[in-house]
Amino acid sequence: MKIKWVNHASYILEHKNIKLITDPWLFGSAFDGGWDLLIESKFTISDFQNITHIWFSHEHADHFAPWVLSKIPEEVRKKITVLFHETLDKRVLNFCKNLSFKTIELENKKKYTLADDFSIICGRMLSIDSWLFCEVNGLSILNLNDCVVKNYGLSRPIKKITGDVDILLTQFSYANWVGNPEEKKFRKFFALEVLNRVKFQIEVFNPTYTIPFASFVYFSHEENKYLNDSVNTIEGTCEFITDNTDSKPIVLYPGDCWDGFSKYPNQTSLAKYKKDYVSILNQTYTKP
Repeated sequence: MKIKWVNHASYILEHKNIKLITDPWLFGSAFDGGWDLLIESKFTISDFQNITHIWFSHEHADHFAPWVLSKIPEEVRKKITVLFHETLDKRVLNFCKNLSFKTIELENKKKYTLADDFSIICGRMLSIDSWLFCEVNGLSILNLNDCVVKNYGLSRPIKKITGDVDILLTQFSYANWVGNPEEKKFRKFFALEVLNRVKFQIEVFNPTYTIPFASFVYFSHEENKYLNDSVNTIEGTCEFITDNTDSKPIVLYPGDCWDGFSKYPNQTSLAKYKKDYVSILNQTYTKP
């Protein structure tokens, strides 16, 4: 089993003949030019020729990026199966069908076997979000993505299915409007709340390893870039997990590969991310 890091909320789970990629937002701005990727992706459109499945967690543009999917050559799209949870409008799956992707609509919390030693369960969460639980070659991997699992009422139904997990992937910084420019104190409070949510999830699911993800972006519009002043960085998040939990943080940089259990040199990827953060955290806000 290999985990190959793509970007933001995207990675590839590879085992035997299955190569499952999650939420491939590879390039371009999201939310009307309001968000951009912190790091340039190394995974390219041509690399989709090796992908067998794509799973989308939800329809937000930093996870479901139609402009990326449309760039994949049609002959490649025909060989890829899109996995997405049940919805009433079936808009995501219909869009993918129209692009010639094969599709599977995942029933809520139903187990699907993709190959020997590779099964998945997708669960819906509140309005549009979903989580993915994978069992791959003896490892259990829970992708909570943007699911705001912050109390036992929300976590218990998931834990009943997953039990303790080997690897947890979860969002580590805020991904929404958090106050006006002068309300930095509020943003710092909210950022800490996100880290405390990560701590709670670790206490519940007891992962050996935690991969902070789905926050490798920056607010890139003139009107919202002030929000960058209090985001949780991956370095600070890694320190928080180490200091406050028994889980080992794993920090992966685009292009990195990990087997899911070996010791990983976080220092190398952290040093790369530190350089990437400098340019966005030093941006100043000018009131339009």
